[in-house]
Amino acid sequence: MADNADKVTWLASVWTKEKGRRNASTTSDGQTSTITYLTESQYGDYKPITSPDGSKIAFFRVTNEMDKKTGDVTLWRSKICVMNPDGTDVKELTDDAYFNGNLHWTRDGTNRITWFRIINDTGEPNTFSKVKIWRTSWDAVPGEEEMLSDPNDPEYYREYSHSNLKDGRIYLLRGSRKNFLMTPDPVGKPTYEPISYPFDPMHLHKICISHDETKISYMKQTMENLPKDEYMGSIICYADFDASVPAIINEVEITEQNYNSLIWYTSFSPDDKRILYTVDGKVFEYDIENGTHRKVSTDDSVEYRYPNYLGSVK
Repeated sequence: MADNADKVTWLASVWTKEKGRRNASTTSDGQTSTITYLTESQYGDYKPITSPDGSKIAFFRVTNEMDKKTGDVTLWRSKICVMNPDGTDVKELTDDAYFNGNLHWTRDGTNRITWFRIINDTGEPNTFSKVKIWRTSWDAVPGEEEMLSDPNDPEYYREYSHSNLKDGRIYLLRGSRKNFLMTPDPVGKPTYEPISYPFDPMHLHKICISHDETKISYMKQTMENLPKDEYMGSIICYADFDASVPAIINEVEITEQNYNSLIWYTSFSPDDKRILYTVDGKVFEYDIENGTHRKVSTDDSVEYRYPNYLGSVK
């Protein structure tokens, strides 16, 4: 490999024909790479993310087969889990009665985990489902998690959580293409601050707030009628973020729209100078200052999802 300045290490959900989908750590200089597998599961492990203090990795583990006909994620069943950085001592924080996914660590010093839970009461594909935000502690047991969404809201108010802020607020997508910062209040009513975005209404996905909380990265879906896979044709962007307004401004598109390609997910480097993203399962790195891209995954037989820089807080 090249010198350390050129190396990058990330955690991701990795799929290979031989091993299936597992969590792994990859170190690469763009020419060669080394993959270290951290978990083993019958079905699949997704989105490994490091706690702010570096002591734990959280992820979600799918425990049933996806409905391959419809691809309906509401029929998935999954558990929120934590493990040590080397993959040992896997602990289940929830059961798998529902789909629990898109987890994030809190940044307020409490080392808790937030995520959204999808409840499909019918068990049938493409039917109404409820989506609400939940939170738990890294050392909790199943059943101790708490719902953060307003229990008095109509069930059709679907809420999808993203990055947390140091002051305890959570970035979320609420209802249809509406972005908010939510201040949780598990024993009362949460408050919601609309986020100003110059191109509202817009479908933003996989949102990540930088560590200094002055930037934001995301996938932007500009299609009015979303395809079956709503991530196809998305554009990766970053922008300035002002949490005091709150507002997204000065958007920069770093990829071009390609309706035949799955370009998705974003993660800031620990110094907030670079962004990881994937193109059809391959990992790329974008240098914000220079405006340059480089492919950092080197084994094209490996499919990556949810790449997060080692040492970054998602």
